[in-house]
Amino acid sequence: LQQEKIAEMLVQIEKHKGDAYTIRKLKKETETLRTIMVGYLHTIDSLNTLNIALRTENTEIKGALVEEQKQSQKLLKKTEDLSEVVNKGSKLQALDLYAEAIKIRSNGKQMQTDKADKAEKIKSCFVLSDNKIATSGLKDIYFRIISPEGKVLTDENSVGKTFTYDGVVGLYTMIRKVDYSNELLDVCIYWDIPSVLSPGLYIVELYLEEVQIGKTSMELK
Repeated sequence: LQQEKIAEMLVQIEKHKGDAYTIRKLKKETETLRTIMVGYLHTIDSLNTLNIALRTENTEIKGALVEEQKQSQKLLKKTEDLSEVVNKGSKLQALDLYAEAIKIRSNGKQMQTDKADKAEKIKSCFVLSDNKIATSGLKDIYFRIISPEGKVLTDENSVGKTFTYDGVVGLYTMIRKVDYSNELLDVCIYWDIPSVLSPGLYIVELYLEEVQIGKTSMELK
């Protein structure tokens, strides 16, 4: 708008070169415009100064936000690491684990045997570890016996039944429920053999809360 006014004044000055009255009038308008322009320049300078301050402040804020994000990420990583430590630390173990085949005498007494065709039960004993940060209460222990052929032994109570462990799904031989109170717990598991076993190496595995807590083996002739 002011530029248009200045252009118009230039036209008038050129048009009225010999008119002293008009020239004086235009001169006063020029002085008024000069005052206005000086005000504009002061305003522009102030706005520039304010803009520089705002940009500096914006840079500082961005820097603070970046630093805050870094600190938040570090805190999140520490929390995740601590959670992982607690998760690993809360796992239980089957201590002193062993497995053996047994036969039952006529008087009811159990006898350990290494003869496949004489075995009537498979016995596995262990001590469930003490752990103060583990959850207490009733727990399901999954018992797996793997034959020399690589098959999981099952009976009419477990045939076709599965559980999840280490992110996969597999068959189990039987389930043993225990009442855990964060202290050492002696456990023995007995499995009645439904048919005559074949000679070879048998693998015995124990799982609790989807994690293997123990593994052993036994050889039958």
